[in-house]
Amino acid sequence: QQQQQQQEGQEGGNSNSATAAAAEAAMEAVSLLGAELLSLYQAAHATGQAGPEVYVRWASAAVMLAQPKVALRAVHKGCERWPSNAQVWSHRLKLELEMRGRKQHHADDLFATLESALAAVPAAEAAALWEQALQALGQHQQLQQKQQQPQPSEDLQRLQELLVRTLAASARGPVHGGMGSVVGSFLRHLHLEHGPSAARALSSRLLTLPAAGGDFFRTAIELEQQQLEAEECTKGTKKYKERERYVQRLFEAAVDAYGAEDADMWLAYTRFEASRGKGAGQLYWRATKALDDPDGFIHRFRELQGVGP
Repeated sequence: QQQQQQQEGQEGGNSNSATAAAAEAAMEAVSLLGAELLSLYQAAHATGQAGPEVYVRWASAAVMLAQPKVALRAVHKGCERWPSNAQVWSHRLKLELEMRGRKQHHADDLFATLESALAAVPAAEAAALWEQALQALGQHQQLQQKQQQPQPSEDLQRLQELLVRTLAASARGPVHGGMGSVVGSFLRHLHLEHGPSAARALSSRLLTLPAAGGDFFRTAIELEQQQLEAEECTKGTKKYKERERYVQRLFEAAVDAYGAEDADMWLAYTRFEASRGKGAGQLYWRATKALDDPDGFIHRFRELQGVGP
């Protein structure tokens, strides 16, 4: 029986050794195939004919093969080859956020990449990059949580100035999505981290530029109305009335830019005026003349007023 156990143990050891050897051989084969694949991507780059998607796949393959430096080199080459392509920049930012973003000493490099990307990609295609910029900012600020700053941080101000410059050189944004959504996220970040005054300062600056988008106005108005509700006990004071006038200014800018297509904004404006005890008749007539298709607005307005069809 003892001899039988020894024999079984030897066979088990041989089996384990064989399995380990097979696994090692398989890993070596995968490594060789991976190296060959990366060489093919390098060769495609060398031809000068590789499209943006080739660089993204190249970097993704390098990550799967646990070669992060190769992945970063691939997206760097892609950004050099396709400097205005949002897809390649987005992948580069994603990699740098994953590999570098949480390390304090890489923060400057990361923000340099962000600024380069946002400056190179057309604003109409850069919304996702701006969202990544805010994500990077949030990660960076987590490293500095101990430093409670009453004013926006230097990194935030850098991004804010770049945002203003970008919008100043851009055409009017869409009613939904696009850069308007980006600005909305930016305002929420400012409001959360640095208070309503910081968010208001930015929205006020943006009112002098081409309209960023409907989502910008919706977010700015929402944040201001929240502040009015929080300070309702001061209603009637000079400060409260100033806030009300600023909300009205936002609504006027919004309907001036999007009044032909955004019935919801007109309805929100009428509700705001009604909450102040103002009549909505004049706004109603302005909306019916401004909207390309006023029928839906008219029906919803009458419902709000309790008036039949």
